[in-house]
Amino acid sequence: LFMQAAAKENVVITNEQVQSEYDRTFGQFETAIEFQAALTENNLTSEQFRNNILTQLTIQQYLEPHIDQNVTVNDEEVQELYDQYKQQGSNIPALEEAKAQLVEQIRQQKINLQISTIIDSLKESAEIVRSEDLI
Repeated sequence: LFMQAAAKENVVITNEQVQSEYDRTFGQFETAIEFQAALTENNLTSEQFRNNILTQLTIQQYLEPHIDQNVTVNDEEVQELYDQYKQQGSNIPALEEAKAQLVEQIRQQKINLQISTIIDSLKESAEIVRSEDLI
């Protein structure tokens, strides 16, 4: 659905963008052999990995204008999440030590909720074609 929506909005990822991300990932390995081993371990060829990068970058570029990255997190939300962790018996540090991580976790939850809303909207407007109808 994201790829279809991205195509409708003329989202374009260049070969240079894909190569840059490929090189960044490749650079995380000591040797080309280790990189190839990681691809093999994940049942990927180099071409499949590049296609995965293309898909990922396309979705990211599509979502960027549709998501408010400036979500706010208030102290009450942080305290509530902190209390939940404490009730679960988690070995969590003092609130002030954990606050930055809790804020980021809540921020990510809010962004994920926005993404879920986008997915629901795309599903509602999607035209599903069964494969039998194509034959």
